[in-house]
Amino acid sequence: MLGAVMNNGVHLGEHGSFEPEDGPVETPCIDICKINHATGYCIGCCRSSDEIARWASMSDAERRAIMDELDRRRVRLPEEN
Repeated sequence: MLGAVMNNGVHLGEHGSFEPEDGPVETPCIDICKINHATGYCIGCCRSSDEIARWASMSDAERRAIMDELDRRRVRLPEEN
C-alpha cells in the first residue's frame, strides 16, 4: 500500500522506501511532468502546478499533507489518451 504508516512510526514512501514520519519528505516527482488541464494535476505525481512550484519552500508537515492526498487523487484521475 502506498503512503502507509507502519506501527513503528515509519512511513512507507511511494517507491517502497521507508521514511521516518518526522524526517524529510522527498518529492513525489517521477519525471513525467505534464498537467492534465481537466483536473489541474500533473499526470506523473498528481500535484497541482502551485504545489510543484512551492514544494521546495514548504515545511515537511505541508509536504506530508500533500503526500497523504496523492493516492486519492490518483484514483480520480482520468486515463490519458
